[in-house]
Amino acid sequence: LLALCDPLVVNEHEAAFLLADGEDGEGGARPGAEAGDLAEALLRRGARSVVVTLGAEGALVAAGSGTAAVASPKVKAVDTTGAGDAFTAALCLRLARGDGLAGAARYAARVGAAAVREHGAQSSYPGPDDLPPAPD
Repeated sequence: LLALCDPLVVNEHEAAFLLADGEDGEGGARPGAEAGDLAEALLRRGARSVVVTLGAEGALVAAGSGTAAVASPKVKAVDTTGAGDAFTAALCLRLARGDGLAGAARYAARVGAAAVREHGAQSSYPGPDDLPPAPD
């Protein structure tokens, strides 16, 4: 099933859960495993590409060509409800428009950051003019 995921988008807890049975030949996910280790293990399990979301820290993207850290803009978080959904929707939008995985994730991190600046889920989703600047 993982081979159909391109990308597989998970947070650290979801990644660890998927790896908990140890089928990757390395005993599954260890408590406190690094996002890069989780992503690499998911690739070994058959995912074509992986995005591990890291909340305020951004995300990590991984594919056969390697891994890349994606920083998130620093904002004052008011309500994190829906931030992951906003990130994933923006990621899908940019992938559908032809962006590469890392570029799409950079845009998605900006959308996710903007979504936490107000209360509520859908009501906090930003328009294109409402995004914080990309981190340096």
